[in-house]
Amino acid sequence: MRRATALPTLICVAGSIALRAQDHSAHTQHAAQKAHNMPAATTSIDATDFKVTKVIKAPDNFMGGLAYDPASNRLWLLSVGPPANTKTSSILYELEPGAGRVIAQAKMPFLGEFGSPVFMDGHLYVGIPHASRLHKIAVSPASEFGKIVKTVRLPTLNDLNETFSEPFRFPFINFPGLAPTPDKKLVLHAEDLGLFLTVDPENGKLLNKVQTLKGLGGTAAATGPGGHPMLLGNADPETTALKRDMRVFMFRSAHGFTPPYAARTEEPCGRSDARDITWALLDPASGEVIASTLDRCSRTKAGPIALVKQEQMQGFPYGQLTFLTVADEGVLTVQWKPRP
Repeated sequence: MRRATALPTLICVAGSIALRAQDHSAHTQHAAQKAHNMPAATTSIDATDFKVTKVIKAPDNFMGGLAYDPASNRLWLLSVGPPANTKTSSILYELEPGAGRVIAQAKMPFLGEFGSPVFMDGHLYVGIPHASRLHKIAVSPASEFGKIVKTVRLPTLNDLNETFSEPFRFPFINFPGLAPTPDKKLVLHAEDLGLFLTVDPENGKLLNKVQTLKGLGGTAAATGPGGHPMLLGNADPETTALKRDMRVFMFRSAHGFTPPYAARTEEPCGRSDARDITWALLDPASGEVIASTLDRCSRTKAGPIALVKQEQMQGFPYGQLTFLTVADEGVLTVQWKPRP
């Protein structure tokens, strides 16, 4: 049986804010601590505060991210390319949000893994981390669906003027997606560094950087009390720790066995693939966690997020968030009422 656990405590450790599950094994706790410095979750909440309300089937062989425009009720999926995708090339789909019917699609030239796109100003924007490029894509009219209308260079590690405590084999910044700001800029999350980076979509110029937690799987823009911008994000601490150790090991700066933190010896909830996913609201100006929930044995993953709507609710200062995410089942609609 699923249950969700709230983390009402706000922690700041050397500028990094994070969340941690209480009842993991010793190896898992060590992994999560290395990735996030996570405090224990102690307060249970009603499972109705976080729930999956709908599932629509994704196109065959789809693996990738999604974007949604609440104003026009349009939904897009963008699949990653080969060799990460062994079944097909990168494809941009437009889906009918109700039933998931494909109403438009276009083959894209993108290769490898990359994060989720975001809709802003009538176009989709997608960043390709390993190429350090941001692409602006037309989604209408139908004759230009999928056309890349502009490409700009994104900052690399060398542009950050940072001293890193961990080794990196390549100069590109790894980020899982983009989120728009109220002034039409884009925020990307450097997941290996724990930084929110604000860039200008017109020229890719780095405008601001803010320290935050590491390992977010996806982000989406939301609004807090008084219209203050927030970011909705998710994280899988075990996988983040494993990826970090693999990166360090592959660089050969640290030798030894990379512990399989993400491999469970038990099957919680009767599922071998069960994950504990943290969902959080973050302040993009400070990087701090505003509210968070640990969804144990989650049907969701730490990955793409697209906000559908945010409704005011009595007793909940951040209202009820309805958003889309991608999982093995397809495209999931999730409702969350965050508690501070």
